[in-house]
Amino acid sequence: MQDRPRLYGEFPQLTTRVNFLIEQNPKRPGTKSWYRFEKYFALKPKTVGEMLSAGAIPEDVRWDYGHKFISLDPDPKKRE
Repeated sequence: MQDRPRLYGEFPQLTTRVNFLIEQNPKRPGTKSWYRFEKYFALKPKTVGEMLSAGAIPEDVRWDYGHKFISLDPDPKKRE
């Protein structure tokens, strides 16, 4: 099993930068998460706050980060 980063505890700041690491929707077609991803991915949000405003829910941020669909800067796993 591949080691995935996980978001535990405190949710990232709304100003945390988002970088998409994929070029197309990796979620299962027809699911609610697939439709949400289509909506927010098309708008290319630059921050967690923009991602949420574009239609993502907090679980999408956690899932996308955990499955390496996005990176976050600053990376919550590298907090001191």
